[in-house]
Amino acid sequence: MTDPLRPRIFVSSVMDGYSAFREAARRGAVAADAEPVLVEDFPSLSASPRNACLDGVASSDGLVLLVSGRGGWRTPSGKLAVEEEFEEAQRLRKIVLVFIEEAERDDAARALEERVSSYVHGHLRATYENPEELQSLVEIAVKRAFGGSSRDSKQVEDRVAGLLKDAESYGHDASIRLVVTPERDEQVFDPVEFDEDDFRKMLNELGHAGDAPLFSFEFGKQYRGTIDSYCISQRSDGQRAGPGSSVDLMLVEDGTVVIDLNVSGSDGDHRNAFRDSMTVAESAVQAGLATGFAFVARLFDHLDRFGRHQRFWYNVTLHNLGHRTLSADSEQRQSYAMRMHGDQDLQAFPRARVIGREDLADPSEQMRAVVAMLRRQLT
Repeated sequence: MTDPLRPRIFVSSVMDGYSAFREAARRGAVAADAEPVLVEDFPSLSASPRNACLDGVASSDGLVLLVSGRGGWRTPSGKLAVEEEFEEAQRLRKIVLVFIEEAERDDAARALEERVSSYVHGHLRATYENPEELQSLVEIAVKRAFGGSSRDSKQVEDRVAGLLKDAESYGHDASIRLVVTPERDEQVFDPVEFDEDDFRKMLNELGHAGDAPLFSFEFGKQYRGTIDSYCISQRSDGQRAGPGSSVDLMLVEDGTVVIDLNVSGSDGDHRNAFRDSMTVAESAVQAGLATGFAFVARLFDHLDRFGRHQRFWYNVTLHNLGHRTLSADSEQRQSYAMRMHGDQDLQAFPRARVIGREDLADPSEQMRAVVAMLRRQLT
């Protein structure tokens, strides 16, 4: 698994006949404990090679720009490919490290050298003659320019613990609150986009997608944005509905996702009324978790195709359980045990847990762990 603590460094240069220098830049980044991002490593993508390169720049923490004797290929815009990558890094305010080969230059390369050399602020400019020298320069520059990009673990644990409080209430229904936050400390959602139709459309499409959709077309929704978060609420509007019919989604600027959804409720079958009033099915809790994790996975697969965010912290609370207990089966009984002191939320883990992208894609192990920890607190 990719180590999220390592800064991602996109290597930009001409491609043809320059592999020795590109590999030297790769080795320099690795020696500096960074993750090099080179287009030749990209898997086959549906996007065009040009868009894939620009997406690679966007997914990285910084750009290592190698200016050789040739300007290289020009894109349909008329600009050099490396020039577009440089501009994308500028636009996204990435750190750019410039390395210039001591060589005769064609007109395009000379113009590029003049442009990047005149843009000094926030950049390092160094010259090299051979791959060995370049490797050493890249290692030194990356070490100087990049520090750790993760949050302090205590800070994340406190943040998740704070967000677990004040879970949404859905009448008499029990509910879970799932909090997932990326380990990287940076902006993931731009609050400026919260009022845009495309942002709402994207969330609706992701929320209604998949085998376990977060939202249902059957129920109405409300949308609201704040200074740093965006919220969608779904309610059954008084209809008789089972678990998962009431949902609240909150997205925070730093990539934190908070999901509340009910895990109890009547399906309208009066034969189950007594059982449903006394128990909450473990299968309903697991289904709610599967829905929540699946949405987070789809969201980051959409926003982060190149895997910039690899590790996340999460925790879960079970809210408004009341006198009910968790039940591992759905069989009807003549009597049920009652839970005493049922006014407190149950927090699955004492502290937030670390998971990877692969856990979001297949959360079965996490779902079992959550239910086991909740069950333990009820015995």
